[in-house]
Amino acid sequence: MSLIRNSEIESIQGNEGTSIKQFFHPHNTLEGIGYSLAQFTLEPEKKSKLHKMKSSEIYYILEGKANLRIDDSTMELGKPSKVLRI
Repeated sequence: MSLIRNSEIESIQGNEGTSIKQFFHPHNTLEGIGYSLAQFTLEPEKKSKLHKMKSSEIYYILEGKANLRIDDSTMELGKPSKVLRI
């Protein structure tokens, strides 16, 4: 088991107005977990690029709203929406 503080995790700046702190990812853990856990910040009026995931993700909106697209469906999310994609 390892312990790391949020303040010790470096933020990765994306090109589309994003900031990501990656806590867990299936490719960088010792136990080979099948999900990702990250703190993702998106600036107002910005969009992240469409991408496909190979692992599960949990979305928890703290502020603002977002459109989440899964396959051919789009969901509008806002505080306090929670979505789990398995």
